[in-house]
Formats: sequence, C-alpha cells, structure tokens
Amino acid sequence: MKPSTLRYAAVILLVLTIATISVTNSTPVRAEVTESMKDRCSGDVFIAPVFDDSYVGQPGGVYLSRQEAEEGGYTPWVSMEFHGRRVRWFCHSQAGIWAYFDPGVWRMSGTVNTECNENGECQTTVNNLKVWTSDENGWFPERSRCEKRPNWLEARLGPDRLLQIRCIR
Repeated sequence: MKPSTLRYAAVILLVLTIATISVTNSTPVRAEVTESMKDRCSGDVFIAPVFDDSYVGQPGGVYLSRQEAEEGGYTPWVSMEFHGRRVRWFCHSQAGIWAYFDPGVWRMSGTVNTECNENGECQTTVNNLKVWTSDENGWFPERSRCEKRPNWLEARLGPDRLLQIRCIR
C-alpha cells in the first residue's frame, strides 16, 4: 500500500472512532420519577442529605430560596444525590406565631403512669414533663417519604407556599 492510502485509512478510522465515542457518551441515562410530592412552606426550605441527625446547613443538603423565584413564582429545579426513603426538610416559616399552632412543632418527654383499683377508680401521675418546640431559629423540621428508594431528589418552590419534591430512580 502507498503511504497516502495508509494515511487516508488512518484518518477514516480516527473519524469513525471519534464518532462512535461521541455517540456513546451522549446517550442519556434513563431516569424515572417514581413519586412527586407537594408540601407547603411559606418561607425558604433546606433539604437535608440524610434524615437522621439533620440540621439546617448540613453539608450535602440543598437550600431553596423564595427570592430566586422566576416568572410564575417558581424557583428552578435543584437536584441532589439521595439514597434514603425518608426526606428531612426544614421550613423557615413566615407564618410567625401561627406556626406554633401546628401540632407537629411540639415535643414532649416524661413519664405518665396510670394506676386503677378494683373499683375502676384511676389515678394518673405525670413525672418530669418537659414541653418544647422543635424549631431552631424559626426553622421547623418536616418530613416526606419516597415509596421507592431513589437515587436523586429534585425540588423547587412555587406560588402559594408550594414545595415540590420528586423522587428519581
């Protein structure tokens, strides 16, 4: 073979190789939205990367700000890697004092003992009762749940206190 023919064959082989690589790398990975949840929060939202021992600002979490809302009142979708079923998110409520009327805000600890005699008369005693709210500087812990264990979460804020969370596999 002539050297020019070899160069021509090498160029064709190189072009075919590059075309094959670019087609292989541009093939999208198929993802399925397994669940779409709607919750309500009047303020900003922080979604924690894990459910347990979560706190606002935890590394790996996602912060959604209502100030970033675009036309129509929606913020852009934000994605995060996530492998649990229970989603811990925090609402920075703008409801003021009314947020404290939500029963999920209150925490209690202590012991309650009830003793009854054979006449059906009962006496209840409460020991070491402690009552407090679960908020931290106005951030209230909330929870949602993905039925199927996702690989990713997508979330955004919307009008009328809307929080949308998608579980993606």
